[in-house]
Amino acid sequence: MRSSDLLFSLCVVAVASSCGRVALTLDGANDVIVTDDAGDVTGCAAPDLQFSLTEAQVNQASLALVQSLKSHGVPTARVNEDPSGAANRVTVLTDGVALGIASSEDPRSGLLAWLAAAPASPFRAEDYVPLVQGNAPTSVALGDFFWATFTRRNVGDLAFPSSAQEALALRALVLKKPEGWALANFEYSPAVIFAGRSDAQVLTRCAQAQSEHPSETPVLSHEYSGYRYLRCAQTGTYTYTAHANDHIAWPDQPHWSVLTTGAPTDHASWTQVRQAELTIDPLNYFSGVEQTDCACGVPGTPQFIAGFTIQVDVRTGEVLWFQPNLHGCNIC
Repeated sequence: MRSSDLLFSLCVVAVASSCGRVALTLDGANDVIVTDDAGDVTGCAAPDLQFSLTEAQVNQASLALVQSLKSHGVPTARVNEDPSGAANRVTVLTDGVALGIASSEDPRSGLLAWLAAAPASPFRAEDYVPLVQGNAPTSVALGDFFWATFTRRNVGDLAFPSSAQEALALRALVLKKPEGWALANFEYSPAVIFAGRSDAQVLTRCAQAQSEHPSETPVLSHEYSGYRYLRCAQTGTYTYTAHANDHIAWPDQPHWSVLTTGAPTDHASWTQVRQAELTIDPLNYFSGVEQTDCACGVPGTPQFIAGFTIQVDVRTGEVLWFQPNLHGCNIC
């Protein structure tokens, strides 16, 4: 593989806190040249909201990370599925490689240091913050697993906003052995891990007021759909368009999400989105609503509700995604 085959715009913050053109060697043979545009972001409209890498470059960066791990002592490192762009999480299988961390220690800081030490690693330990979830790792029994989870705090000297981390930056499954902690696998968000300075700048500059919610007109005019069931067996489909007296709630604050066209040469785009909940007013219940996937609870009781969970583009109000049901509740 030639170095020119792996030219992509990426800030390798493990090498320096400022971004620039960096040449690194992987597996003793493959030259990987990594660059990043350190220029300021001046606007908040396309193309300024583009992710810094094309979809093809994101995939190349994911495969380069695997090569980096192989040169770091993980000969069996591989991705679970072929990388598919900035918006989709990537799982890397590492087959229980030893991390050199005593089983009596918290593995999280050592894990970040181990990842950052790999050649051409996109990780820099000080850029990430571990999350405390569930039991402390020191309480895990020998032979048991622990999920070490992290969010990204910085891109070099720039802050990386938490509102851009709908999904965790990094989630690693580590195994506690008598001889120390071992890494079974880890998954990461490419849009967070491979974000460069321009991404951090645009996300900070272009965040809209947290109290703002989008226009409700597209939510009310959108046609929703789902399945009908009888004793949890699918029997058909339905469609529903909201009425003016249906209730729209905005339970969460806006956050950044990465949307992609799927074309390898295209850049994904940063889009600020917000979750909405559309609750159908009881006056608008349609025939058989109690046997659809948008319903929850016992029909005829105050606890019975029907509706949809929706993701909306903050700027345009466009419905980007929806699922029948509210609060994760459904009839089956």
